[in-house]
This record gives sequence, C-alpha cells and structure tokens, in this order.
Amino acid sequence: LDVCGGSCEDLVFAGCGDGSLLAADTRTRGGVVQAYRGALDSVATITPGLAPRDDMSVDSAGAGGGCLVAASDRFGVVDLWDLRQQRSHARYQLGLSTATP
Repeated sequence: LDVCGGSCEDLVFAGCGDGSLLAADTRTRGGVVQAYRGALDSVATITPGLAPRDDMSVDSAGAGGGCLVAASDRFGVVDLWDLRQQRSHARYQLGLSTATP
C-alpha cells in the first residue's frame, strides 16, 4: 500500500467483526488492500489520519497528515495501526493509564 507522504485521505477503511481492519487505496485500479489483525474484538470505531509524537501519544494531523489509524472495540481497547510500518504502534485500554507497545 503506497501511502504518499503518510496521508490517509485517499484510503477507505473497513472494520470487521473479527477485529481486523482493511485499507483500500482509491487511487489504484485494482484497489490494493492492506489488512491488519490486532488485539481487538469486533471493530466499533475507526479514526484515520493521526500523527505519532515522540512520547508514544498521538496528535490529530488534519488533512494530508499522519499515518496512524486508531481503531477501538466495544470493550474500550484502542489499537493504533501504523500504515507505514504495517504493525501496531501502541494499544490502550480506556480507563487504564498505561500503553502497551
């Protein structure tokens, strides 16, 4: 998946009942898809376009910004998917004060 400049604006995201996320690139004819399976239950929310900060937290990057996608499940687990590195950036449990790299 080619993420030009780290932007998520041309990508379409889908969350699945098994906790996986799919990203499709609308700029390609074949709709190249990248799949990611993290530690989530059924995906409840997807927030693309976040930018990582040095302290493991994230900022909203706005248009043309970041390369992280935050996805959460119904239990409050939030997984930050790094599109460039194709792996989890961090995982949080809402209500807990520690992050899991």
